Amino acid sequence: MYNLSSFAATYEWNLGDGTITNDENPQHYYTEPGFFDISLIATSVNNCKDTFRIVSAVEALAQGSIKIPNAFTPNPGGPNGGLVIAGNLDNDVFHPIIYGAETYELNIFNKWGELLFVSKDINIGWDGYYRDKLVQQDVYVYKIQVTFVDGNSETFVGDITLIR
Repeated sequence: MYNLSSFAATYEWNLGDGTITNDENPQHYYTEPGFFDISLIATSVNNCKDTFRIVSAVEALAQGSIKIPNAFTPNPGGPNGGLVIAGNLDNDVFHPIIYGAETYELNIFNKWGELLFVSKDINIGWDGYYRDKLVQQDVYVYKIQVTFVDGNSETFVGDITLIR
């Protein structure tokens, strides 16, 4: 949202989905599809208020996206269960970045086609371990099946390089 208020000291945005923010120029990502009304109450230092509202100002679409890395460096200190913490920039777990997924499955195979890892939890990736032992540096194959919130189902197959 871009705020055109003049002489306002405080702001109260209602973004139509239950989100209220006091940012001057907020950014917001809607998690549900639909049309949303936006309102702003701008208040001056003298407590004079002005309200502005736009009906159906935003149309949020149901869609999804995926980004898949091509290499990772697992932690040699032992398996961590593959837990992915949002915002963590460590590269010790292979996991795609997915938005808008309803169902998800990640499979990891070695070059002989042996299944090494399966996850159906978007927050659990492969930590590079198989049977509690760090696998060797090599190229592995992933297969990701995902159904997005818009009903679109896709399968992604590719390779991931494990670097130690």
